[in-house]
Amino acid sequence: MTPSNISVVLATLTLLGSAGLLLVVVGVLLWAMFRRQSRVVRYAGFGALALVAGYAGVLVGVGLASPERTLPPGGEKYFCEIDCHLAYSVTGFRKLGASPGETGVLWAVTVRTRFDERTIASWRPREVPLSPGPRLVRLVSADRRRFEPIAVPGRALLGDSARSVPLETELRPGESYQTMFYFELPDGVLPKALDLEDAEQWPNPLVIGHEQSPFHGRTLLALPGVESHG
Repeated sequence: MTPSNISVVLATLTLLGSAGLLLVVVGVLLWAMFRRQSRVVRYAGFGALALVAGYAGVLVGVGLASPERTLPPGGEKYFCEIDCHLAYSVTGFRKLGASPGETGVLWAVTVRTRFDERTIASWRPREVPLSPGPRLVRLVSADRRRFEPIAVPGRALLGDSARSVPLETELRPGESYQTMFYFELPDGVLPKALDLEDAEQWPNPLVIGHEQSPFHGRTLLALPGVESHG
């Protein structure tokens, strides 16, 4: 198991353990209230508040200590699947010209998904394929706006799109594939980076160190050659 696997497992176990302990303390509190045990009520109530406040403090503190960063061109962003990791990187970026409706500019971004076989936990069979979790993909502009992908724009691009593999396609250790995304930005708005993150929300915001936890900065992927379009 790699250090990255260990940190994710520990963060998940910390959440589950804290939630379980809170349930026990609340159970004791309710029992004490029913039995009119005022001293136990005070201790249990204080314990529940201290547990919630302590966990929230660590959750927010770690988030504040994790500012937004942008990986260099070709850099890989890892996503944990509990017993292994997937690595994502931007391998292609180009300007296609005016959008189909001529209301903006069309951009194409190619994302590579790679199953890093070095991150597989000891208990996971290596021959079993992995179905990636759902991801959100958005293009970040220089003015900090985020744009969602659009559908394949026209028959002229079908050749490129035919080589594109859906982002949710399963893969085995060591395998990789590439996915093309198209974005329409208003004329004069320049792209800066790609934002790729987990689509699943719960319980990500409550996991210490998770990108979706409160005040935690995003890890963006730089676009290769973006300076030439400036």
